[in-house]
Amino acid sequence: MSIVYLTSNPMFHARSKHIEVHYHYVREKVLSKDVEIKLIRTKEKVADLFTNFLDASKLKGFKDVINLKDMVEDNSQMSLRGSVEDKCTSSFSHELCLD
Repeated sequence: MSIVYLTSNPMFHARSKHIEVHYHYVREKVLSKDVEIKLIRTKEKVADLFTNFLDASKLKGFKDVINLKDMVEDNSQMSLRGSVEDKCTSSFSHELCLD
């Protein structure tokens, strides 16, 4: 949320002295309406899937967003048994299969 505040407030902040001038590029882009900064709630952040521990309900919410398949529910299509050659069926292009 601090980036939202810094980019929307043109006042110089004593706490942001460590930010060099070239880092204010984002604020200039926001002011010129080239970039829009908006708050994304934690429950909507797909990146949390890869960076944070998620409980089952959050994981289920994100699985459609990233096209994640449940191997237990859809075990007819997925199997860890067999070899690459066994997986080369008519549904795959022969170019993708090993000769």
